[in-house]
Amino acid sequence: MENNMLKDLFNLQRYNEVIDMLRTLYSGLYVEMLDYKKDRVEEEYHELSYFQLSALISKYYPKFSNSINLLEFSSSNPELSYLDVINTLLSTYLNFKDSYKNDSNDDVVIANSDDIVEDSEEEDAYLKLYNDVHEDSENK
Repeated sequence: MENNMLKDLFNLQRYNEVIDMLRTLYSGLYVEMLDYKKDRVEEEYHELSYFQLSALISKYYPKFSNSINLLEFSSSNPELSYLDVINTLLSTYLNFKDSYKNDSNDDVVIANSDDIVEDSEEEDAYLKLYNDVHEDSENK
């Protein structure tokens, strides 16, 4: 349902709401990432805002610091279109989601494959939206 709402907002060109919804998705992913390193995380993070969580991700996943800076820059740069911002949010989200468990400087034990639950339907929806955004920006 959330995926349909995201796509509907996008189709209605309600881009600020799409960006807000993507930030909500990021917040969930950031909590998941921090849960993955919960033995190292000193702060209580489950009730933090998107921006507070971003700072913690930079701290505990330093390889993502540049990407988080890019997200902040793209969101505040008036020269970028909404589609540029959405495209950056989507591509970075997919990168984080796919690679946060593969941190080369990480000595946390990787979960067994039985413990990993993949939501391919959700990922397919984001990939489709990413492709739609990318296609729309190329056609302009």
